[in-house]
Amino acid sequence: DDSLGWGCNAMALRMGKSFGDDDFPLAVTANLNINYRAPLPEETDSVIRVYYDKAEGRKIFLNARMESYDGSILYSEATVLYITIPLERLKQAQVESDAQ
Repeated sequence: DDSLGWGCNAMALRMGKSFGDDDFPLAVTANLNINYRAPLPEETDSVIRVYYDKAEGRKIFLNARMESYDGSILYSEATVLYITIPLERLKQAQVESDAQ
């Protein structure tokens, strides 16, 4: 989950945006699916590649692969669905929390 979130943030930064901007709201994980493909021995170097799939309304779909540096071994694959949270909703929740 953290690696996919980092990947999503890295993609946003490449577009000159950051989470919380008016046109790039914060997002939360709605679904995370991981398929393990090969054992990952302790002390093994690996790389995680995160790919943007699509966006539908407030939904953002990503997928990822954990593999050896040369790509010859696939350790795991993952898909994730993030749901964006409108900034107004976050502000409202904070006001309600502060009032309690």
